[in-house]
Amino acid sequence: MHGNLICDAIQRRRLLRFHYKDHVTSTTVEPYVYGVNTAGHAVLSAWLVAGATHDTGPERWRLYLDNQMRLVEVLADEFHSTRPDYKVDDERFWLIRCQIEPSVP
Repeated sequence: MHGNLICDAIQRRRLLRFHYKDHVTSTTVEPYVYGVNTAGHAVLSAWLVAGATHDTGPERWRLYLDNQMRLVEVLADEFHSTRPDYKVDDERFWLIRCQIEPSVP
């Protein structure tokens, strides 16, 4: 659905903004991995930067179902560092379409 746009943001390390599920306000994330999870759904693994979320936990990593995202846009804002707990080849994914390569210190 939004795969090409999401992968473009991942490859260029650009922030993504979108509305998720029934949220009225937008969500802004650092996108890290996009693909198909083990349940067969297209999903985005991302670091929540700002905006609405259903999850109340302190952890800022989130999984977003592609079919629940709307008004998706790639922002001009870039992110250069990689979150320290980021996992390349995330085991929650059956198929990884695109992912951030870890930054070298």
